[in-house]
Parts: sequence; C-alpha cells; structure tokens
Amino acid sequence: MQHRSRAGKNTAVTDNTAPQNTAVGTTKEDGSVIPLIAGLCALLLLIGSVTLAITGAHIQTQRLTDFADAQASAVARRLQQEQKTTGVGNSISGDRGYEYAAEYLAVSGADREFDGLRINSVEVTDGDTVRVRLSGRIHPPLVSIVVPDGIEVSAHSSARLNTLQPAYY
Repeated sequence: MQHRSRAGKNTAVTDNTAPQNTAVGTTKEDGSVIPLIAGLCALLLLIGSVTLAITGAHIQTQRLTDFADAQASAVARRLQQEQKTTGVGNSISGDRGYEYAAEYLAVSGADREFDGLRINSVEVTDGDTVRVRLSGRIHPPLVSIVVPDGIEVSAHSSARLNTLQPAYY
C-alpha cells in the first residue's frame, strides 16, 4: 500500500494487522523491581535489628548503672549509721564499705539479671564519699547469636554521707 504525503513523496506504510509476539506484562524490565524490593526489605530488617540490639544494650547498661547507684546509696546509709554509733570523728574504711556492698549484692538478687556481676572496688574517700564500681555481662537481643558469652560492661556510682545533719526518723 502506498501513501502520498503532503510533499508528494511516496512513503511505505507498514501493515499493523499482522499478529505480534507480545504477551501482556512481559517486557525486558520485568522482574527488576522484585530484587530491589527484596534488597530494601533486607536493609530495613538489618537496620531494625541493629537498632534493637543497641537499644537493648543501652537499657541493660543503664540498669547496671541504676543498680550501682542504689548500691552506693545503700552503702553510704549503712556507713552513716555506723558513723553515728561510733562517733563522727572516727574514720570509716573502704573494707567496711566493701563488706556492706557485698551484703547488698547478695540480698538484692541482681546477679540473676547480670551474668558474672561483681564488685570491682568500693572506696570511701574523705570519710564521706562512697564510690562503687561494678561489672558484669549483658546479653542484648539478637547479639547473643553473634556473641554468645555476652558483652562485658561496667558501671560506677558515688554517694555522699550526710554527717552534718541529724537523722530524722
């Protein structure tokens, strides 16, 4: 079939009535979106699991710090009571503070929450400041698969004895 254009030249027109080999939905780009979506899902899962592990480790470390705060405060109160019975001028030793800290550790049950919880040091400085250093192992979620022994963390806290004010009961 011949067709004349405005310029007067003969141009060939193709016949579009012949059957073509195209199926619905089959193009060269078909399937390239699925690996992209799978990769993005894997990336989101990785980011979520890392965020969960970091948050879990932070929360457990904060719990150990809270326990160290409570222990330092309890030791300071016990030492303050002891100082009131023996007199304000008597110096209190760190050995006595360590005994009270070990007693608090046994009674509190915190060793069930932390593996290998131990008292690194208990210092009584200037006769009125108690410093406690603890360490233990935490097991954050999803990290236990990679690190089955857990992660060693430490915490420290201090509390001051209130020797200048009388105790009010």
